[in-house]
Amino acid sequence: MAAGGRRREDVLVRRPWTYPTHPARLGPSPGRTLSWALSWALTLAGALTLAAPAAARDRIDLVLLAHGDRVTGEIIRLESATLSIRTRTLGTVDVDWPDVVALVSPQSFVVERTDGERLTGTFPASERPGELAVRSESGATTAVPLGDVVGIDQLGANLWKSRRGYLDAGWSFTQARRDSSFSLGAEVTLRARRFRWRNTLTSTITDDDASARSERHVVESSVEVPLGRRFLGLGTGSWERNDDLGLDARTTAAGVLAWLPVNRARARVMLGPGVAESRESYVSQGEESTVTSGVLLLGGEYHRFGRFGTRASASATWYPVLSGPSRHRLEVRLGLRQKMGSDFTVTVAPYYSYDSRPPASAAPTEDWGSLTSLGWTF
Repeated sequence: MAAGGRRREDVLVRRPWTYPTHPARLGPSPGRTLSWALSWALTLAGALTLAAPAAARDRIDLVLLAHGDRVTGEIIRLESATLSIRTRTLGTVDVDWPDVVALVSPQSFVVERTDGERLTGTFPASERPGELAVRSESGATTAVPLGDVVGIDQLGANLWKSRRGYLDAGWSFTQARRDSSFSLGAEVTLRARRFRWRNTLTSTITDDDASARSERHVVESSVEVPLGRRFLGLGTGSWERNDDLGLDARTTAAGVLAWLPVNRARARVMLGPGVAESRESYVSQGEESTVTSGVLLLGGEYHRFGRFGTRASASATWYPVLSGPSRHRLEVRLGLRQKMGSDFTVTVAPYYSYDSRPPASAAPTEDWGSLTSLGWTF
């Protein structure tokens, strides 16, 4: 509903292009891990469903496109050169960012530029085509070329309104070996003015007639704080369990200072050192041990734009242990997420874990595999 009480309906029509006027150890027990993972996923899905109406904004944002087209609705976000707009009659519309020539909205957003700077404010009509005007709370207006804008997020009344993420599930059964595998993946990312908070869950449970059930779970929470265009601070906390490595539980806190030699809308590469402290226990061990280690992180992301876009990611984290006997660990994670429309995806995610000297002498030194799943994004 507009400020004057009149309802603004969605419009997607061709008309002459003009600027409009606007008013200004805490992991689950082995016997309950499957139910814990399913409960976590159901709780997440339910919370997202219940929160969606509360997070909805007025659909009064105006997007002007090349050749005079215009869309009226709710600007959700700009990510990977795709602008998502929620309309009243057409659902969610995805527009390629190069096709946008102007945005106008009295509602507040966070705008990220290619140099890493972030601006907060409303979008008044710009004086020149090809620029985005951002008016702050103080009334100052900054004009940013649209080509320099790499991200737009809603600035809501609370952090939850900036949420985005996905929920994946996969299951396979092999008749010859009589084994089955269940996988679950989920992510919720929340963005504020000066940081991004990412929470992920990866869970795999394999059961067969020849051996006992095997479980692998990783829960991670990380906070990214941009430090200009080329650097960022990264703090992470994680809990993991891996039956194939004999790992009953490992809780880790780490901090990394990352350098970004590539930081663009389409791709990002990061490299940086850090330090971590872990508390871990193995099935054949009688007590927990505390381990301090260094961290060397190498990671990257690549995006192919559009409604059927692709996101590829890779990370390799090396942990040289600084306390106790000589030892090092390596964690490698790969991911390929293919969009199958606006909200659904297919994901393939290989992984590899290596420990040169597990505290439990009988524990294997490496574990590897791959997850394939269907997912829903929000």
